[in-house]
Amino acid sequence: MSNIMLVRNMILLVLFVLAIYPYPALSHTDSTQPFGFLKKLEGCQKGDTVKGLHEAKQYLKNYGYLNVESGNENQDEFDYILESSIKTYQLNYNLETSGILDTATVKQMMMPRCSVPDIAKDGATSMKSGMKHHHHHEHGKHNGSLHTVSHYSFLPGNPKWTKMELVYRFRSSAAANVDSATLQSACIRALSSWEAVSNFRFRVPTSFREINDIMMGFHRLSHGDGNPFDGPLGVLGHASGPDGGEAHLDADENWSTNPDQSMIDLESLCLHELGHVLGLGHSSDTNAVMFSGIGGGQQKRTPTADDINGISALYS
Repeated sequence: MSNIMLVRNMILLVLFVLAIYPYPALSHTDSTQPFGFLKKLEGCQKGDTVKGLHEAKQYLKNYGYLNVESGNENQDEFDYILESSIKTYQLNYNLETSGILDTATVKQMMMPRCSVPDIAKDGATSMKSGMKHHHHHEHGKHNGSLHTVSHYSFLPGNPKWTKMELVYRFRSSAAANVDSATLQSACIRALSSWEAVSNFRFRVPTSFREINDIMMGFHRLSHGDGNPFDGPLGVLGHASGPDGGEAHLDADENWSTNPDQSMIDLESLCLHELGHVLGLGHSSDTNAVMFSGIGGGQQKRTPTADDINGISALYS
């Protein structure tokens, strides 16, 4: 066999392997993924000193659970401050509030997620722990009552748009595994979903000079907003609220419009990040579009009652 034929066959073999395994599967045990360090901390509790606990503290600090002024986030000691922050995390995610990094807590923390913090740095906004619950009582036929609690939250300071017609554009600084037309159609479907449950209307600019309200696109690693992405899995996207209107998706994810368990649903993430653009924070309802995490192959393409109650309450 000639050298040219050998090289050609090797290239075909590499392409074949890449076609079968384009990205790592969304596994909770994969220590190579950005949140994989958490797996080796499973079972840790107050009083333990375990190498790598400082990374768990940094995670909790990033998402608003650990006070940035505590000064102990670089230490590997499981102290009462870490226990308290884990309890708050567990409360927000409907987990047993043990304060221990148990299996269920670690599994939730490792889920690919949006990087918008669950709790504001000043503690003003969170999901369950710092928000006002909205209680609705409806009396049934047998003198019983239906009791529901809304789990939505708003962004810090409750920012809102002062107009209901918003202009959107697309701008990416990196290429993803889906093309720009696929991104645009997924985002436009997501915008239509928010239109259907709110008073908002979205449109493209009428001229190149018209200022946009919303900018959506793919970006990779450090991309100029001080909030870098982290490669495949881990952080999937983030957005600024009504004061900024930017929605960023991580170009390194395995995006799909028809995802299997190794892929992230593009439209679901567009819908979630656009919810932040409209002023919604994270919800503690695992079914809600505004829940912080999403599993591989999972689709959340329609705002739930909790999402609708949130947008209605914010703009009531």
